[in-house]
Amino acid sequence: MSRYVVGLQAVVGVLSSAVVSILACWVIPSQAVSAVRTLTLSAIAGAVCIYKPIRLARVAGLSVVFDSLRPAVPLYLACLVLEQLVHTCTNETTVSPSWRRVVFGGASLVMLGAGMARAKTPLENTDVPFLLCVGALLVVAMLPPPAVALAGPLCEGPTMFSAAERIVRAISFGSVFCCFVFVSMNPSARNGKDSVVTVIRAFTSSVWTLSSPAALLFLAIPQCALAVWSRLKTQEKPYLSLPTVSPPPEQRTSSPSSPSPSENPTVRAVPSFGPLSLRDVSVPPRGLSKADLERIAAGIND
Repeated sequence: MSRYVVGLQAVVGVLSSAVVSILACWVIPSQAVSAVRTLTLSAIAGAVCIYKPIRLARVAGLSVVFDSLRPAVPLYLACLVLEQLVHTCTNETTVSPSWRRVVFGGASLVMLGAGMARAKTPLENTDVPFLLCVGALLVVAMLPPPAVALAGPLCEGPTMFSAAERIVRAISFGSVFCCFVFVSMNPSARNGKDSVVTVIRAFTSSVWTLSSPAALLFLAIPQCALAVWSRLKTQEKPYLSLPTVSPPPEQRTSSPSSPSPSENPTVRAVPSFGPLSLRDVSVPPRGLSKADLERIAAGIND
């Protein structure tokens, strides 16, 4: 239960950063709004939420899981910063149609497909979904959507619809990120290298929620459901089957002085721990008397 609580804690951290970024642009007058101030306040709000894990009980591996969930907040803030950088170095004050928006939408669909592919095989050691997502991000970086002066999530006061959309995106990103951390986490992971791989897989599987059209955000629910179902199908068995067939005769080792098991059909295999006595047997088996036990112990000691 504690592991899911820290997952909810990471989602709340992302949501807090998004809400503070909206309020910072609403409360402060538009002439005094600063992207640096908005980013600082959002980072403080997110850092407070993920400063320490909430422990309801002592759970093994909780720190490893929380270390993989914690990067959700800085990654979300990094995406806000990159979106704000798109609207710099321009004098355009109006939104105009452009073919680069079509390219941006296509790249978002590619990232969505990469996230679905990772959800189908969350534990498979393949880099195809990662490469697809990175390729789409490079296309967006080279051909970003058109910029608008004084716009962006860190310095523009959003409308009610835009604010609600940003909140829904933050919840979707945090939920998908945490879900993929849980389904991609290796139960035997105990080092930082495995945590980095888990964070990269979770981010490349959830980043589409920050760029895709708002009408496609509902796909986060089937994506998480597919990831959980795929993880349950590929769940490793906790126990290993033990061999029940004895080794062949040529692999058996026995000393010349030790008697063969065939010489005494009553006793098949007894470890050599010294002479046996009746104290080694706590309760006599049903049907055997004390004299029978003494004869069996004498035969084993001889």
